[in-house]
Amino acid sequence: MDETVAEFIKRTTLKIPMNELTTILKAWDFLSENQLKESVVQHLVQLCEEKRAGLNDATLTSWYCRCTPFSTAHLHTQKENELF
Repeated sequence: MDETVAEFIKRTTLKIPMNELTTILKAWDFLSENQLKESVVQHLVQLCEEKRAGLNDATLTSWYCRCTPFSTAHLHTQKENELF
């Protein structure tokens, strides 16, 4: 891929709010959902290795994954309330 195209994709993607990123990338339909997920997972593991994530960090991720949609929404609301 041309370096200019890569930079354009990077800059455009960074402008997308995180909560809309998945929706937009799925609508783009250039990469399959599996390709997107695998790429994110590989990059996430690399970042966690750099930050020396431990078992406690991994356990928290597992706990969040088990939350129901209601619980997840509640957690976001609670975090937002803590900011103010």
